[in-house]
Amino acid sequence: MPIVPKDKSSYYWTWQDYLLVEKARSISELAVIALRIIGLMSKPIVQVCGPLSTGGLGSLSANQERFSLAINILHHRSRGCYRVFDQMPFQGAMARLTERRRKSGYPREILYQFYLPIFKSSNIQLAYFLSGWQESVGARWEHQTAPKYGIRIKDFPDRWFN
Repeated sequence: MPIVPKDKSSYYWTWQDYLLVEKARSISELAVIALRIIGLMSKPIVQVCGPLSTGGLGSLSANQERFSLAINILHHRSRGCYRVFDQMPFQGAMARLTERRRKSGYPREILYQFYLPIFKSSNIQLAYFLSGWQESVGARWEHQTAPKYGIRIKDFPDRWFN
């Protein structure tokens, strides 16, 4: 079952998009879907970065819950000033597509075949990093790579969770 956003980010998605994500056979296919959706979004666009599968709160489900909450908080705090790219609907397919490789370490194709094309697209202007990002293989890569493509970095204030 696909993860369906419960916020404004779902405005840019169709049910066909969710089905395409579920049927995707590669990380690159997921990137094509993400880039199409991002292309429909009004600018400026921000992205949440932080621990999901490594680091953070210690479990994938707890990290996903915090990630989704941060995305929703940014939607509400922005008051329409910017849009938030929600990568959560891709997480199930990413886990499925990299399941075998995860046993031998972090599946870096997620970074190079999904996030790198998004960063290179120049559609993301700002990345908010959740606390604990330093513990995450992927978030450390995002923190190092985003500025190379003109993406500003900010810390997501933990007080916003209260």
